[in-house]
Amino acid sequence: MVMTLLTRPKKSVATVVVATDGSGDYNTDGTDDDIQIQAAIDSLPATGGCIYMKEGDYTLTNDIVITVDNIAIMGCGRSTRIQYNNAVGTAFDVNNCNGVIIENLLITIPAPGDSLQRGVYFNTVTRSTIRGCWFEDNIFLNSYSVDLINSTDCFILNNYMITSYRSISLNSSSHRNIIVGNNLNAVGDRGIILSGDNNKVIGNYISAPAAPDPATYGVLVAGDNNIVEGNSIISGNTGVNTTGDNNIMNGNNIGADDFGILTSNVDNNIMNGNYINTDGTGIYIFQGNDSIITDNYIKATDVAIRDRSSSHNIIFNNIEE
Repeated sequence: MVMTLLTRPKKSVATVVVATDGSGDYNTDGTDDDIQIQAAIDSLPATGGCIYMKEGDYTLTNDIVITVDNIAIMGCGRSTRIQYNNAVGTAFDVNNCNGVIIENLLITIPAPGDSLQRGVYFNTVTRSTIRGCWFEDNIFLNSYSVDLINSTDCFILNNYMITSYRSISLNSSSHRNIIVGNNLNAVGDRGIILSGDNNKVIGNYISAPAAPDPATYGVLVAGDNNIVEGNSIISGNTGVNTTGDNNIMNGNNIGADDFGILTSNVDNNIMNGNYINTDGTGIYIFQGNDSIITDNYIKATDVAIRDRSSSHNIIFNNIEE
């Protein structure tokens, strides 16, 4: 017998379809769609499962909450359009679980507000992934496309974040996360915030033009032992600002109006092999000790490297133009 898609034995899987056209296990009508999406998630067994969101427009007026391990929310890319219409809150609120995947969705937050708004929020989450999503129009004060609190060993990769106030934020208790291959365009305040330790930021494109807040950073590194490597960063103020110790900034291409790399009150940082083009200062070390600055190519209108109130730093083999 020839096996076909119709005759092949079916696996027993926990997959639920959400649709806007009436073809799903749970169907939405464009009003308070979070009710049906939440019901679909709640229908999954304790072992987890998959929510497949078909193409279409979904409107949320309340948070989608995930508290069960091993759940995947999967869409059809930009054709699965999720609009969060609340001045405060989170589109996908993931709490106290692991093995969660959020992928292939377009998430927008057009509702104006000056309170906290998030596209995806991980709180006490481990070994989870946000992948291949679009975050657009999250431009209002205190809005985040992706926000991790107390979360470890997570991946944030290959996402597109356009006109976000703050694109990706990891708090001081978020460690060993990897942020790779994301495109962050027209960032309003901070591209990536690393307040935790032992995280990696690799191969991202970050454009953070001048904003009402003059302290616009491509990457802000406030934690220790982080790696910022191979990123392309354009900033209206500072490319990389670090206030943590033992961090590595390696092989980045940075264009900035004021500072390429700015360090303040930090020790044992390594700045190696970066290409910096700035109208201000290429690398500014303020009250920092025992750092290594080597093999950087710096084109600066003001000064290439400024080492102020610091000691025991090693600066050599840099090309200054």
